[in-house]
Amino acid sequence: FENDIFYNDPGGNGMQLIDNEVGPHMFSYMTKLEKIVFPVCATSIQWEACAGCTSLSTADIPASVTHIDHNAFRECAFATVTVPATVTSMNEWAYSYCPELKTVHFLPSMTNIPAYTFYNCPKLETVTLSSSVTTVNCNAFEYCSSLKDYTPFEQITKIDGTAFQATALESVDLSNVTDFSNADWAFRLCESLQSVILPEDMTETLPSYMFWGCTKLSSVNIPAGMHTIGDGVFGGCGFTELVIPSTVKKIGYDSFRSNRSLTK
Repeated sequence: FENDIFYNDPGGNGMQLIDNEVGPHMFSYMTKLEKIVFPVCATSIQWEACAGCTSLSTADIPASVTHIDHNAFRECAFATVTVPATVTSMNEWAYSYCPELKTVHFLPSMTNIPAYTFYNCPKLETVTLSSSVTTVNCNAFEYCSSLKDYTPFEQITKIDGTAFQATALESVDLSNVTDFSNADWAFRLCESLQSVILPEDMTETLPSYMFWGCTKLSSVNIPAGMHTIGDGVFGGCGFTELVIPSTVKKIGYDSFRSNRSLTK
């Protein structure tokens, strides 16, 4: 790649190609494009580089790439995505709205899954994470309506708001999560969710609306040291009985609203 190459993006804006990067909008909205072979010298895939390539099903990322920018592969047709370990940074929305995506191998040398990374990938079923990933940022898997089993929970220590909203998760073990400070709405509208395990030593506030609308949720433990149950946490859930420990000093509004199965 030469740095004196210029081109226009879909909006007619002039772009300059920088050495060793796949430039912004370079292939965006080429709706008949099915395959890309990136050069092994590429170190960066810039914003919206392949966005809207609705027929693009193959685009292997070479081991030379260290950065994937926002919306880089939005709306592509991948069934499987492998993000290599060489990637050290990624921005939001990178693989959002990919309607055929079923399997993700997320292997970067990063500690987090960026916000909205796999937002609204309705066929996503399987996710493999590198051992370095400990945080799932906001909306990362929101509306992944086929995601039933997210096994990497055991390595996650922080979950942000709406991270798994409206997924198909059936059980969630949050025993190793230590930071719920921004976890409002994290599992809202997970209508297949049946059981939740919270950390036994959790004392901070149970985040607002965290399980709102989980209509099949019938098993959950409120840790003995819990002080506050946030607003709307269990609204519309399906359990019949719940033990609220004596340490709880505050219960927010709407916390158990529309719990039609609750008897005790």
